[in-house]
Amino acid sequence: MGVKKYSGEENDVMVFGKILKNECDEEFRFVQVQVKDTIAELLKMFLKSKYPLKTSVDLEALLQEWNDIVKYMYNQTDADILLGLLQDMQERKQPETVGKKKLTREELLAKKEREASMRGRISYKEFLKVLLDFQLRGHEKFLQSFVRHFRSLDTDSNGILNESEFRALVSDLDLELEEHEVTRLLQVVDPYNNQNVTFSECVALFSSAGGEGGMSVLQRLSAMESQSESC
Repeated sequence: MGVKKYSGEENDVMVFGKILKNECDEEFRFVQVQVKDTIAELLKMFLKSKYPLKTSVDLEALLQEWNDIVKYMYNQTDADILLGLLQDMQERKQPETVGKKKLTREELLAKKEREASMRGRISYKEFLKVLLDFQLRGHEKFLQSFVRHFRSLDTDSNGILNESEFRALVSDLDLELEEHEVTRLLQVVDPYNNQNVTFSECVALFSSAGGEGGMSVLQRLSAMESQSESC
């Protein structure tokens, strides 16, 4: 219940929930930590270079300039998507008029000034969550084909494969490996023959295993998924 309740508010909770459901690998949480650190450093570098005479306090206030920051950090396609998401958030945050009280000229002017000052104001926490959620959705999309393959062989839905199920997964992925190559993979993921190969271990293995054109197994699956969706 806690994961479901707070996943919409905290990206870390959302990632944890995805891991529990084997929709995301455990290593991805470290990727998100790295993203947070990278974003913080890039923001500092970007703002400091743009405003070299500003103090740290001034730079914190300039975080509202998310339009330039996103364009600096992402390619055009991803930036357009993120800017749309941030724009929607900004519009939802516009102050609403309370009641039907008729305002004086002075009150109306003050109200307009407040709204102008708040326009486009998004906190760093909100900004970061939009970017992290975007990263998570991209990673989920990247894994979605593999998740289907894995679940079709995880007969008891516990996120763990035994040796025969793992071998069936290798076959299902059309890797065309010789017996000694499959044995080598098993030695990597289950060296002590515990009959216990987790979803996250499979993701790690097939993220690094080379294939045609230097692509990993997961990259190939994701590319094939994208091609089928575009047809």
